[in-house]
Order: sequence, then structure tokens, then C-alpha cells
Amino acid sequence: SCSDNSKDVSATTFIDTPGLSLTADSVSQITVRWNSVAGVAYYEIYRNTSNTNTSLTAIASPMVSEGTTYTDSGLTPKTRYYYWIKACNTGNNCSAFSEMASTQTHAVPFPLNDTGITWSGNYSSGNSTGTNCTPTGFATGTEQDCDQGRDAQADDGKLTKVGRGNAGFDFTKLGSTGTVLVDQNQSWSNSGSESAGTKWSCIKDNHTGLVWEVKTDDGGIHDKDTEYAWGGKTAIGEDAKPRWGTDWFNAWDTLVDGSNNATLCGFTDWRVPVREELRSIVDYSRTKPAIDTNYFPNTPSSRYWTSSPNAGNHRDAWNFDFSNGNDNLISRFGDIHVRLVRGGSGS
Repeated sequence: SCSDNSKDVSATTFIDTPGLSLTADSVSQITVRWNSVAGVAYYEIYRNTSNTNTSLTAIASPMVSEGTTYTDSGLTPKTRYYYWIKACNTGNNCSAFSEMASTQTHAVPFPLNDTGITWSGNYSSGNSTGTNCTPTGFATGTEQDCDQGRDAQADDGKLTKVGRGNAGFDFTKLGSTGTVLVDQNQSWSNSGSESAGTKWSCIKDNHTGLVWEVKTDDGGIHDKDTEYAWGGKTAIGEDAKPRWGTDWFNAWDTLVDGSNNATLCGFTDWRVPVREELRSIVDYSRTKPAIDTNYFPNTPSSRYWTSSPNAGNHRDAWNFDFSNGNDNLISRFGDIHVRLVRGGSGS
């Protein structure tokens, strides 16, 4: 004989928790990846803007039923997002939350400056300037650079600026603590002062949002004559470090660390600019140097490093020659100048 049936007892099969990884693709998109879990019918993906898995947003609707990737789009630029995932079976039983993974969307690229050129020429009739500076005889649709963009607007008196500067450039002089100089009209003097408006430490580009180091002629860390091999903090591609040892790779750290430790112009995020950032202060209407020296004094007509290496040859890196504004690739071992920047897309 047998006993009566026991009371019903149920149990849920244990479901493995997926592993999670992220890739920030752009200013508004992150790709979510996870490992496949056997016996799973679908996955639940959750997102938050803080590191807590309460009050979460379920971002996949309907939930992901196959595959191991999900593209999360429509996000806010330069924002850190936190993600979790669960694996669920056909009975709607789900695993615990995965370990959190987080990443930040890209910053919005900074707006470009114009070239500084407000004239054009046509041999042998000479240069044309002012409104409609394209030389007579050019077909419609072949207007020159001087008829386009911020420079043309400035030349026509139609560009509103926060500060001053040649053509479409818009610069403001800052003192050593980041305060705007009261008098923006004075020329630089090595024996001058901030109060007189004849000495400043930084330049703010009001169009790009970047803030630039101003070079001095006093033998300090910002001296115009100091040169560096390529490499140091904020250099792109730090995986190159073991190839070369440490002697060259710390080359510009004294300048970067010294500026940050001294809170130059009130900031502690100074770095070597990427290629397009340094290009943004080249004034192609000038040579020797190709920059507005009313705002960037003590600028030798020479080469300046960017933090951008040559993707095709690890021995080289990009620089700009401020004699004529051209960018070039040269050996990382060469000693040339460095001008620091902060803000914008790299901050």
C-alpha cells in the first residue's frame, strides 16, 4: 500500500546570468553585447544614468529574443550610461541582474573655425577683397573661400562675436586664474601685467569652446623655446609605450602636470591637442607665424606636436608647422614645440 499524494511542490530551474560588455559608437549610440545562455527564450536589457539597478528603464521592447547584441540609440552626447541584463526562459523565469557595465557616449565634436582668409586672387588681375570677393569672370557656384563661412560674415559686418580676433576668429584673453582681462585691447609685453591688459595666460576660443595655453618668454614651463619629443600623458595610443621604453614617452609630462598642478587659468584638465583641435587656431591668412599673434604671442614659426599618432607607422606622429599652417608627419623622436589645450571634445 502507498501513502496519499504529497502536497504539490514546484521549483524553478536556475538560469545563468549573462556577461555584459558595451561599446560607445557615437554621440548618441551604444552597442550592448552579452554571451549566449543555453535554454533562454529572451533577454531583458536595462539602462540607467546612475549606478543603481532600481528605477531602471527597460530599453529593448519587445525584449531581445535572439542574438547577443542590441543597439541602444537616441542617447545624450557625453553622458555616462549604466546597463544590466537578465536571461529569461519560456516560463518567464529570469536570472538575477548581470554585473553592471557602463560607458560614456562621445562628446559632440567642436565646431570648426574658418581659415581667416578674406581675399582671393586671379592672375593677373590681382586680389579681390570685401563683399563678393570672388574675382570677376568666375562662374556661378565657383565662389572662393573668402565668400563663405564665418570669415565672410565678419568681413561683411554680419558676425556677432563675444570677443575679438581676425576675420571669423573669436578670442578672449584670460588671466592666470581664468578671469577675463578687463582690457582686451592691449599688446603683449613680457614685462607687462594682467591689470594693464599687457599680459595673459590663456586664450578662450569662443566659437570652439577650447581654451589654449599662451606661451611666455621667461624660462618657465610655458616658455616658447622649450621643445619635446612626442609622447606623454594624453598622447593617443599609449599601447605604443612598451615599444620605446619610458625615456621618450614621458617627454611632455612636465608641461602637462605642471599646468594641471598649478591650475593654469583655473583648470586641471590640460592636455596636448588632437590634430583637428590644433588646426582650429591656424590662421591661413598669415605666415611666419600662421596664427593671430595679437592673442597668441611668443609663437615661433615652427612645428607643434598634436597628440595624434600616425595610424600607418608607429614611428611617426602628426604636427603643425606654424610657419605656414601645414600639417605633417615626422618622427616621434624629433624635439618640437607643444601648446596645451583644455575643453571641447577631449574633455
